[in-house]
Amino acid sequence: MLARVRNTWATALGYIIGAGSAAWWSRRLGAGRSFVLGMIISALALLGSGPSSDFTALSVLRFVGGLATAVTFVVGSALASRVHTGGRQQRSAALVGVYMAGVGIGVVVSGIVVPSALTAWGASGWHAGWLLMGLLALLAAGPAAWAAKAVPPAPPVSGTQRRSGLSAMAPSFIWYVLFGAGYVSYMTFVIALLHDQGMSTWSTAGFFIVLGAASALATLLVWGRIVGRLRGGMALVSAVVLVGVLPVLLFDGLTAAMVCAVVFGAGFMAGPTSITVLARRMLPQHAWTSAIAWLTVAFSVGQAVGPLISGILSDSEGGIAKGLWLSVIPPGRVGRRRVGPARTPGRPTAGACRRTGRSQAVVPARSLEAAMPGRTVTVRESGPYAATIGVGPHRLSADEPEPIGTDAGPTPVELLLGALGACTSMTVRMYAKRKGWDLTHVDVRLRTDSHDGPRKRIVKDVEISGGLDGEQISGLATIAEHCPVQRMLGDSVYVDTRTVARPGPTAAAAAAA
Repeated sequence: MLARVRNTWATALGYIIGAGSAAWWSRRLGAGRSFVLGMIISALALLGSGPSSDFTALSVLRFVGGLATAVTFVVGSALASRVHTGGRQQRSAALVGVYMAGVGIGVVVSGIVVPSALTAWGASGWHAGWLLMGLLALLAAGPAAWAAKAVPPAPPVSGTQRRSGLSAMAPSFIWYVLFGAGYVSYMTFVIALLHDQGMSTWSTAGFFIVLGAASALATLLVWGRIVGRLRGGMALVSAVVLVGVLPVLLFDGLTAAMVCAVVFGAGFMAGPTSITVLARRMLPQHAWTSAIAWLTVAFSVGQAVGPLISGILSDSEGGIAKGLWLSVIPPGRVGRRRVGPARTPGRPTAGACRRTGRSQAVVPARSLEAAMPGRTVTVRESGPYAATIGVGPHRLSADEPEPIGTDAGPTPVELLLGALGACTSMTVRMYAKRKGWDLTHVDVRLRTDSHDGPRKRIVKDVEISGGLDGEQISGLATIAEHCPVQRMLGDSVYVDTRTVARPGPTAAAAAAA
């Protein structure tokens, strides 16, 4: 049993190093190239495991595969988070769920391929299984490269935005260590427990096929839809995983195993989905890759320590079941406490644009919506293409430029850009005022730009100045992406928000001048 743990440690060590260096690889090679290169190296490590029976060689290959897989997972999570940067939080969470569902699909495929190879070639089927899985992984790199090219690039980061505010997610790091310890302990030793209970190879394969299918379906249809709305969702994830582990520990037989596969499978990829969406909520876009990377390092620490302790317990009196009980303890303990966004000055979450609390100021998005009087807007023709827009006592003009129109006013698209820019400026200003921050000026420049894919793109450059520290700048950069007009645009338009802080006088100095 400890031999299995030592082999797992090679993967875990590579995974820790890969996760910790993923942000560096992303900056060095580019996110898309790092993602695809990691997939290719991981596939080659699988292919290399096929013909080898040497323990040292397999350990090296597992180390390399763990490193490459971690880079791919971290960078891929950040890419999935960027697809709908300008859209609704729920839509973005759903796309992260689509990405995470690939893990469940992989479990289903391996649950079919490996037992089939064992049935066809006997003991040597393990080698054939590695080769087949490596080949499938290599073939998947092509579609992955195509998908990565369609993701919009990350916005440039100014020197004043370098601080990412990861300290706000400290409770989430603790949760993810414990979740990783329990989850990987279970996945490492459950197959041995099922064999000890007398289940056949294909019964065990059926367990993993059901687990993978439940994971893919639950992540796509449930977690991807609701995790963007949940508050304290990680406690719910812990509870589902805890309940899912118990049947196979308390009861023998195929029925208990399948119940375990369905419930545990429905919850185990909800953890990475929730943690990725949480990072997207709490942090500015430039910090997503590093946040997901360090969270994955936390998971990897649990991944390394959990199986080691479980292996020691499994080799002692009580057998595998005793070691597997360790997988229940971390999710159960962490599920008792609420894990969610830490409230820190200067770090608004996406949810903070919609919620209020006793310890939080009234948030701008809701405040602006409440201030809207709901006046009817009237539009009347005043020329071949010109129109007069009436809003209460106010009159605006719209037209097309010459030679199509007479250029009597901005075009409708320009008016939309003006509305988005004004709303962004008001939202940032209101949030800074509620927080008591020294914000002097907010300037917003907008333009439409070409963008690959069916959606149009609006580039929104936000420039802020005043006596602001790094945390406050990051907070205002986050809130600038969630004004009411931008949320009304939803997913039909990709809004690329780029916030830059310029040195400027404090509000008091500006007033004195």
